Amino acid sequence: APDAGDGWSRTLVLLALGHFACCMGDTLASELGILSRSKPVLVLNPFRQVPPGTNGGISLFGTLMSLIGGLFMGATAALTTYLSNPACSVSAKSASWLTLWSAGVHGADRMLWLNIIFLGGLGGLLGSMIDSVLGATFQRTYYSRETKQVLLGRLPPKKQSKSGSDDSEWVVITGYDILSNNQVNLISSVATSALVAYLGTSVLV
Repeated sequence: APDAGDGWSRTLVLLALGHFACCMGDTLASELGILSRSKPVLVLNPFRQVPPGTNGGISLFGTLMSLIGGLFMGATAALTTYLSNPACSVSAKSASWLTLWSAGVHGADRMLWLNIIFLGGLGGLLGSMIDSVLGATFQRTYYSRETKQVLLGRLPPKKQSKSGSDDSEWVVITGYDILSNNQVNLISSVATSALVAYLGTSVLV
């Protein structure tokens, strides 16, 4: 079997790790970050508070969740690579939880594992930050003065506010209407994959 620690095998593994770490980190930051007790701030202006759900809004709790999501994917990558590729294990035939533990806590194998887990955490954190920066800049977020809710994407048909004034119900909070959410996710995952693969092949692993 090819050595997953050398050449293209290593690069492909790290590209996949960067992608999934980015997706997991960003998902946890978005879905669980809204549970934060503190009001989110704009990633490009930490002194400006924004409503929960705003593109580019971050919180300490959400950022922590993105790191945890990335670390989880890193640990998963380390474990599955070890179990699926004999070149990464002590012995393909004698692989067991005992040898798995022994290989994981000694010498170069331990450093390889720790580096993969670290790269996963870094991917989750970087991916979430890249997504937030792109969202704050290239995605438009609207805020309803009446319902106190945010709207991501296209603005609904213009209507007069309940107060009878001529002011629009929706106001722009952040961003330009250039990229869709799917496009931001694609750019974020590609950029994170490239960064994780570069760091893994050139600096750490």
